[in-house]
Amino acid sequence: MATVTGCIDGDKELLLFKKKRAAIGASFTKIVKTTTDLFSVDGEKDLVATETNHQLLQGKSTELANLDEQILNSLLESDASENELSAEIASADEYKANLATMYQRNFALRQEAKEEQSRISTGKLEHQVFNTRSPHPPSVIRFHPYETHIVVAGRDSFGIWDWLSGSKLNYCNNRASRNSRITSLDFINSHDVSLLIVGSDDSTVRVWSNYVSQQSQEPVLVTAWQALSDVQPVTKSPTAGAGMVFSWVQRSQRLVVTGDVRVIRLWDADTELKIQDIPTGADCCVTSIATDLSAVELNMTSALANYATEAESCLTLVGCGDGSVRLFDDRVPPHESRVMTWREHTGWVVDVSLRAESQGTGMAVSGCVAGDVRLYDLRRNSSVSTCQTSQGMTAMSVHSAANTFACGSVNQYISVYNMAGVSLNTIKYHEGFMGPRIGPVSCLQFHPHRVCLAAGSMDNSISIYSVDPKR
Repeated sequence: MATVTGCIDGDKELLLFKKKRAAIGASFTKIVKTTTDLFSVDGEKDLVATETNHQLLQGKSTELANLDEQILNSLLESDASENELSAEIASADEYKANLATMYQRNFALRQEAKEEQSRISTGKLEHQVFNTRSPHPPSVIRFHPYETHIVVAGRDSFGIWDWLSGSKLNYCNNRASRNSRITSLDFINSHDVSLLIVGSDDSTVRVWSNYVSQQSQEPVLVTAWQALSDVQPVTKSPTAGAGMVFSWVQRSQRLVVTGDVRVIRLWDADTELKIQDIPTGADCCVTSIATDLSAVELNMTSALANYATEAESCLTLVGCGDGSVRLFDDRVPPHESRVMTWREHTGWVVDVSLRAESQGTGMAVSGCVAGDVRLYDLRRNSSVSTCQTSQGMTAMSVHSAANTFACGSVNQYISVYNMAGVSLNTIKYHEGFMGPRIGPVSCLQFHPHRVCLAAGSMDNSISIYSVDPKR
């Protein structure tokens, strides 16, 4: 809009220049003509007048030349403004076309993923589609929802791989303080131009753009801030040490942050301001967090979609180091926002998840190091079902749409179950003839849509498994 206004103002200025130039040109006709008798009194007067007019003529010629230059510059600026406006319009049209193409691609991927979700009930999640090694033992791993990218954190660095082609796209340092480690990360704005958000145990949050290296370019740091530095940490105890954990809420553009503190802090990413602090009510660290009800982006019944959308904007589920699982609703005052506490686990909670069931009810899932996985109806004060996996659980992930979850063990295997607690398959070895045994599992993560499971182990190995396409 500013460019259009600039073009109009330039046209007005150009018109004024032309009028002024015409007035100066007309003044040349008023120059007094000299007489032929230069020795007469009248001739002498005419000569003086002529010299005076000659000086005026030179001055007006200079002024006219300056005006001509101004008119030319104005014309050039007008053309530049019009070209700039045309470029902006073309750029906007190109962006809209690219956006429409991305939305169509994203929709097609979700539709394709539905077919995979239906096959997991009768298939096995054991087809290895990707394997590589990281410079450091992986601690956190995430899928991009629509690109074939995974991001893996190890110590104070993160790497990006294309798991379809098997190529490493980037690996860089998070530029955090010395001896800090990355404890949480995620892709944000994944439906459009994605950013990578990274959290460290020194309470620092960093947002990166251009994280996929192009022509050896480094990722660009968009913003960074101390999310929890002013909060008193929990008392040092065997249950402390989860670092920072966060959850990104795309619809409301919020970042929900907690960790080795007694509060859950809500940040508004749009205004870059703190919204509020919610006390956890626990004397231990928060080990895991979930805010998204899984099926928001899927094609559900309208009642279920409305429930999931409303709940996503207000519910936060956390697992704690003392084994408790706590549910918060930020629509009520902070000191009253804890609406449910389940104390059924006996140890460190490894992972928690929120789900929207087909009946229109909200469900929570949690698992702890003792190996027990529990399902909760958000309206009840006790779990509705329990699945015992194995002692020594070190990682867990629940698929957002398919009825399946996976547990990793320090005993070097991954177990996959359906939501009824029935074992689907166990992964102990890498694929191939005489494939080596997988290492102690350090992290697990399901793809947000596809039935693909990423696993990291303490031997620096990173693998991705999918449903066997032959089944």
